[in-house]
Parts: sequence; C-alpha cells; structure tokens
Amino acid sequence: IRLFLNGIRAGSGVTLELCVYGHSRGRELFLYNGDEYSTVKNIEENMSIAVLVKIKHSGLTTKVLFAEASGQGDEQLIKNAAREIAAKLSAAGFSKIVVPNR
Repeated sequence: IRLFLNGIRAGSGVTLELCVYGHSRGRELFLYNGDEYSTVKNIEENMSIAVLVKIKHSGLTTKVLFAEASGQGDEQLIKNAAREIAAKLSAAGFSKIVVPNR
C-alpha cells in the first residue's frame, strides 16, 4: 500500500500508521480438468480488507480513520485499499492524492 500513497503531504512531525484489523481471502476456486499434466487454475473472489489509519503528530494520535475495500485478487485488493485510504486522507485535509493505475 505504501507504494501507492507516496504522494501524501503532511506537516512536520506528522506520521501515518496503518493497521489491518480485518482481512478475508474470500473464496478461492481451484479448477482441475482431470489431466495430471495440466495446471490447476486458481481464482480468488470477493477478497476484503479493513484498515485503521492513525494520524499522529509528535507521537500522539490526533485522528483515526477507517477504510474498507474489496477486490478480486491481491493486486486489485491492495490498489482499491490504497484508493480508499487516499480518499479518506484527502477528506481529512491532506493534499489531494492520486493513486496511479499501475
């Protein structure tokens, strides 16, 4: 998530702490066609994550934000979580943050 949130601008002494307090791998499907030489296809669905964002100033927690996201697979889940965190931080007064579509 850190890679997607590098554009955050905060004042001196301000730090962000992210704590994942909920995570679900959702449903994983393993598809096998009976051929022992073929690969098994793995599909991840309905993954979700819940993140607590602590905004600290000089070591003291000054604000707490909650962000939740879902996605199909790890990469999409992380991108969606980063977008949700960025939106919450922007609403809390941090500079506009754009999460790239890498």
